[in-house]
Amino acid sequence: MKKLILFTVVAGLLSACSSSFKITTDFDNSVQFDKFKTYNFTEESLALPINEFNKTRVLNAIEEQMSIKGFTKTDDPQLLVNLHVTAERKVEASANTNYYGGLYRYRYGGGFSTTTVNVNEYVEGTLFIDLIDKSEDLLIWQARCVGTLNADTKKMAQKIDDTIIKAFYKYPPKIK
Repeated sequence: MKKLILFTVVAGLLSACSSSFKITTDFDNSVQFDKFKTYNFTEESLALPINEFNKTRVLNAIEEQMSIKGFTKTDDPQLLVNLHVTAERKVEASANTNYYGGLYRYRYGGGFSTTTVNVNEYVEGTLFIDLIDKSEDLLIWQARCVGTLNADTKKMAQKIDDTIIKAFYKYPPKIK
């Protein structure tokens, strides 16, 4: 059951690439990012509890971005890529009141009102992409991809690619 929920979270998260999709990055500004040339995935990333098709899509998209950034995948890497997902069930409620009619003769007020309450339940998922300096065992860069879930699987591969491209857009960070 837990694997099914995580699959749904990641599938939806990565297919929810819309204006409400938010990608943020953070990094250690004391690190010289240009010294890193090699990478590999952590065992936890390779065992990410999501659908095998989507896990392969995510890993391939990250490999492509790492290659574009000049990295080589090796068994003895300088950087480790660690992936994990979280999900949080959220509820939004809004109320709208409408007032109707009324007679105001002889100081008598009439009429009525109706209130409509709209409740929206959804799952907000986060995919974390961590780059870890293997020699120091320190997190040096992280991308957080946060979005609401949507189960559009027809365009999943493209949406996964788009999400990973956006996540790596600001890597390496410009240190001021």
